[in-house]
Amino acid sequence: MSGRSLNPTRTRVIGPSRGFAYGGLLVIAGLTAISPLVEWSAFGLPPTLAMPAFTLCITLALWIFDFAPRLAWNAYGLAVRSFWCVARVPWGEVRALTIVESGVSGDRITVHLAERRFEVGLDRLWWLARLSPRYANRNRQYLEELRDSRQRAQDLIEVGEPPVLRSVVPLLGTFACWAIGLLIAIYLY
Repeated sequence: MSGRSLNPTRTRVIGPSRGFAYGGLLVIAGLTAISPLVEWSAFGLPPTLAMPAFTLCITLALWIFDFAPRLAWNAYGLAVRSFWCVARVPWGEVRALTIVESGVSGDRITVHLAERRFEVGLDRLWWLARLSPRYANRNRQYLEELRDSRQRAQDLIEVGEPPVLRSVVPLLGTFACWAIGLLIAIYLY
């Protein structure tokens, strides 16, 4: 980003790689669709309800871990999502931006605030870092962009709002895929 001026209206949003999640959605839709053909029940539910209930839980997990955006920033601040919590803060409240290296779960960008710390994992397919130098450097590039935005924000005279982490389209798409599988299951039943 160096050499470019900081556009206050531009918001950068990043999240995990979604390639794994799209494959998971296809499996979920398929499992939901074949639920009338499966002789499996759980928690006393009939088989036609047990499999859709199970796949709905997996769909929610896919949203939390793979489709929900993790980090957004603009000239005025950033929004960060951890497992259950979202914080919107101006750049002045960000104490530090670091990276935590992990060979097991991939590098994580860490946002240090006064009252808490957010570790943002973006590498669902962390093992790709070993295969692709471009993928391996992705989080470091994001960290440099964040630091650059934070530094440039000190020169801004305007006052504005940090971005909002809102992404309804992936959430609706995730549940629409599950619902299509459910409609096929109802049709087969």
